[in-house]
Amino acid sequence: MDIIQLQTFQTVAELGNYSKAARALHVTQPTITSRIYNLEQELGFKLFTRNNHSVSLTSEGELFLPFSERILTNLEEAKC
Repeated sequence: MDIIQLQTFQTVAELGNYSKAARALHVTQPTITSRIYNLEQELGFKLFTRNNHSVSLTSEGELFLPFSERILTNLEEAKC
């Protein structure tokens, strides 16, 4: 797990859409898909339920979200 994967997870969770997250992060949609897939593989559970035009957090994703937020906040605070 790395910072970029966590930032990608946060962005997808906030925007609810891989394509919108890709635009926000200035990467391609396949890059977003790959980052989320790799994070899910490492964690051992799915983070999102996907449908045609949006995604929503799974129950595991909901539980993981505060941990991800805390890690990214702590990293940001450490830069100060």
